[in-house]
Amino acid sequence: MAHTFRLLWLACASAALLGAARGDVLHVALDAAREALAADREPVLLSDAAHSWNDTWRTVDFAGGMAAASALLALEGFGLTREARQELAGAATGAGRRVYLRLQVDRNTTLAKKEAVQVKGPVRETTQESCGSLYCSTETSRVATETTVTEHSWATVVTMALEAYVPMADGAEMVVPLHRTSREDTYRTTTDRPPHAVAHDRHDVSAADVTQLVADPAWPRPINRTDPQCHTAAQNPDTDRVVDVFSRLADFAGSADAMARSAVPHTDEDDVRVHLPRGGGLVFVPVLPLHLQEAGGAPPPAPSSARSWAEALPLFARADAEALLGLQKKTFAKAVAKYRAQAPPSARFLNGSAAGDEAALGLLLQHLKRVARQVVGAKEAVEAATQRKVLAAVGKHLTAEDFEEYMNYHNRRLFAAPYGMKDLSFAVRRGRQSPEGLLTINAGAKPALALSHVQQNFTTTFALNAASSVRLTGRRHVHYHIAHRFAASAGAADLSVSFRAKQFAGYVVVVGTLGGGGGLLPEASLVVMNREGLDIPLILEALPTAREFQDYLAALSPAQQRFARAYRELQLSGSLFAVAVIQIKPLLEQVLNLPPQALNKEIALTQDLLDLFLKYDVSSDLLCYDADVDGADATAAEKVGFVTAHTAAVKAIIAGERAKEEEEAEKKKKKKKKRE
Repeated sequence: MAHTFRLLWLACASAALLGAARGDVLHVALDAAREALAADREPVLLSDAAHSWNDTWRTVDFAGGMAAASALLALEGFGLTREARQELAGAATGAGRRVYLRLQVDRNTTLAKKEAVQVKGPVRETTQESCGSLYCSTETSRVATETTVTEHSWATVVTMALEAYVPMADGAEMVVPLHRTSREDTYRTTTDRPPHAVAHDRHDVSAADVTQLVADPAWPRPINRTDPQCHTAAQNPDTDRVVDVFSRLADFAGSADAMARSAVPHTDEDDVRVHLPRGGGLVFVPVLPLHLQEAGGAPPPAPSSARSWAEALPLFARADAEALLGLQKKTFAKAVAKYRAQAPPSARFLNGSAAGDEAALGLLLQHLKRVARQVVGAKEAVEAATQRKVLAAVGKHLTAEDFEEYMNYHNRRLFAAPYGMKDLSFAVRRGRQSPEGLLTINAGAKPALALSHVQQNFTTTFALNAASSVRLTGRRHVHYHIAHRFAASAGAADLSVSFRAKQFAGYVVVVGTLGGGGGLLPEASLVVMNREGLDIPLILEALPTAREFQDYLAALSPAQQRFARAYRELQLSGSLFAVAVIQIKPLLEQVLNLPPQALNKEIALTQDLLDLFLKYDVSSDLLCYDADVDGADATAAEKVGFVTAHTAAVKAIIAGERAKEEEEAEKKKKKKKKRE
């Protein structure tokens, strides 16, 4: 509802809107339009009418065309006639030049005369006392004083000229004067300093490019629905270009209005009223998101291959457009007449200017700004109406999570079961034994979905340090995950990796990236064991696509392009996230010279071995089964027994050393107490 009220505020139509409540703006705007249309025509906003998909396109086309017609109608009253537009178009089209609007403001202050003036001063009182033989009397007299001062009379002439021009190749300009006003105001000061800081200054407001508006009679054309970038009536290149043209025109009008307003003199002595209007609410702006429907409810015909927005309108809509533009012309003339009557009495208009010319210029600039605002408002209104229809159809406000859920549903229907997307969740196990842990890559609170490929008998190596390296052999899983999010969403996908281990079980995890040749570049490693759990967020950086990268390179120098390509190669070389899972028991069996599966049921021994390796960094040579020493024909159980005995011996040595350390610590503690 707040969005609708914002649209209605932009659609103000007459002076009564200035005092209307925000909720009554719609009724006032529609009432003004209803009075201008024929008796059998009932204007209705698109959002308040049952409409089809084609109606949204017609509404946006109508609003953009009415904006162009409204601006041209206002400028035509200032001299930008059809002949002048043709002259400007002829100068611009042949050589590919542009047409601009410009406002020149010139203010010149000169000393008109200087004269001596008698100014009344303060009243002076004198008291005289006289005494006789019997009493004394006091007599007070008052005398008015006058002071002679030099009064300076200043004449300030402000000239404002609105022009359309085309820059020529030789530095000259082809200029079409549109509006010129010149007025003189008189100031009086008692010093020889002028009333303005600068006696003479001139300003040219930054020009607005109005080439399409002035030089192309068919602009804006109907929206090209076949454009690949055209999504809706409000989201397409044609509508964006219309909004861009009027946004630049609004920027020019705002700057010109501020400059003209600052140049207009004000004096408290003459009680000069602000005669450059503010807000422009007296002039009707015919840019509304109206629902184009013929009397009796018949929809307009389907759009044809019309070359301009006006040709695409049905006959009844053309009559509506002419009626609304007529109302604009009528209200504009009425507003100028109102401000003409409010011209300051001290102003003297020069060079054919008349009271109200400045007001007309101010109304024009305000009108151009409001036309631009209402073009944007009409676009937003149509987009909001479309959004409400979508919400009504799906029953809820869709988020990125809803879109991802739909894509997962779509992929389940698209791919056959063996090839479909699966959860990125893997059990760490030996053969068919019970899993010892779980590795999961999560997207938010749920496991991420990905397309996967398994490569058997894969071998890779990575360096631990300068003196040692690790060679891994096993299966390699390659996963392809698509993170769905809206284009306006900031940041990368919310991904994390989760590690879990069961009691009396564990595994080693090496995390890094995939380097050149498929080798692992480790960044960190950890041991997960005995019901430990760890969640690590993945900090991702979004890289531009190949097409986006080429677009960016087009704006760089050759040297910058070479650097960007080289650095992109570096980024792509380390852009694949890699996790290596190394099971602990098979490695223990290998380094201890035990047969496979020998430690499956040896829980206590496995825990003691891990404690010795991880906590005390004991060499495996002290714990392993040695065929030369322990016997070459030992059975599997005997080999485990030898390792158990070696482990117990090392533990006994460690326990003895720990006891000695504790005894030494106790002795030091007793000595310290005796000293105290």
